[in-house]
Amino acid sequence: MNQWTQLTLTRRDRRTRPYDENLRQRGARLGFRVTDVPPKGTCWMCGQDIDIQNREHIFPSWLQRRFDAQREVFTPTHFDRFGQTIDKRGNIPASAFVAGEICQQRCNGGWMSELETEFERTLFSKAAISPLSDQAKRVIARWFSKTAIVISISQNYRTLVPAKQRRSCTRGVPHGFSVYLADGSSTPQDRFDFAQGANIISLIPNSSKGIAAHQKKSDQVFACVIRVDTLVGIVVFAPPGRWAVPEAASVRIWPPSDTAVSLAKLPRIEPIVDGLVLIDRRLEGR
Repeated sequence: MNQWTQLTLTRRDRRTRPYDENLRQRGARLGFRVTDVPPKGTCWMCGQDIDIQNREHIFPSWLQRRFDAQREVFTPTHFDRFGQTIDKRGNIPASAFVAGEICQQRCNGGWMSELETEFERTLFSKAAISPLSDQAKRVIARWFSKTAIVISISQNYRTLVPAKQRRSCTRGVPHGFSVYLADGSSTPQDRFDFAQGANIISLIPNSSKGIAAHQKKSDQVFACVIRVDTLVGIVVFAPPGRWAVPEAASVRIWPPSDTAVSLAKLPRIEPIVDGLVLIDRRLEGR
């Protein structure tokens, strides 16, 4: 079984997300989504039984306090490809914008807490002004990856991150993830923002079989753009092999390269949803 093959689940483990079931009952034809949804009472991130019921903040409390943004309001909205609203949730303050079904001891109070400490130290230090070290790139890339996964599992949208990648985030940046940074200083006053989805610019096969294969491949792409004040992170998971990259100007920090990256000198992106426009690597240089 290769690394992209979905897990085979027992009947006990099979579970349909309420959101997906609601769409089915409304007569919707569901697009691709991973089927390895954990049974109720199981942590989405580590796969173990939940020890204590916990609520993981999408944007952590310490970050909200730093920017005095606890009352900042989110109105998560799911649009279809034509811009029509599929689902919309009420106004949610940042202080109550959380994900459930994440365990306390191993995840929220364990590796996630340690990652938040590392991210805060990295983001708000003098070192952030200079070219980032490989360790700093790793911390920032992992934090944006973790936050993208938490957004994915907490919102009414297709779940596109397999269990293998979710669970590997407990140890580092998930295999197959790419992370890019951009400057979002020209966006509105709110401190936090996010969007997920993917609009892929690619070569279109000239046969019906090729078109179907291409569509299946494109439907599995997960992209999430996250803004923290003026810093924008673009997380892309395009199996197999990282074949889709952001079209918008951005700098890749994961997988790391020899390119010098300074948080003070990032290319500007406006609006942040431009980060969801991905280009097939085969088109680069054309």
